[in-house]
Amino acid sequence: MLSTSEETLENIFNQAAGYCGAVERVKKIKDYAFIHFHDRDDALRALNIINGMLLFCTSDGKNRFELICQAESCK
Repeated sequence: MLSTSEETLENIFNQAAGYCGAVERVKKIKDYAFIHFHDRDDALRALNIINGMLLFCTSDGKNRFELICQAESCK
């Protein structure tokens, strides 16, 4: 399991949303994280940019964090 911090995830999702402060909070539980945005449009913008993107990978390629979202579930 990767040890990605909540702060790192917040920075990544803020960048994807287009500005610092788009993310309201991040809650990481074991190997899951919940990203809460202030604005739905910012969440959708980040979703469209990050969806399916490989964010982290170890040097051996075995452990990785990949975000896969369903845009339809955001309606």
